[in-house]
Amino acid sequence: MNDSLLYPVQNNFRNEQLLNGWWKFQFDLESKVEQDEWMTKGLPNPVDMPVPASFNELFSKSKERNYVGDFW
Repeated sequence: MNDSLLYPVQNNFRNEQLLNGWWKFQFDLESKVEQDEWMTKGLPNPVDMPVPASFNELFSKSKERNYVGDFW
């Protein structure tokens, strides 16, 4: 199985890095990321979420659980 094309391989050109942990995310209901300069000022109301996780199991409100749109 290690010879599979989808298996992560580390070499001089590729580096495997784990991204799991707690991340801060932001719902962008009105696509304001550029207008409000979130890239430089930071997320205004971030939500802490574990990564990896199932998005729809982390929220109890239907509006958040079924959200489709920009998410930073």
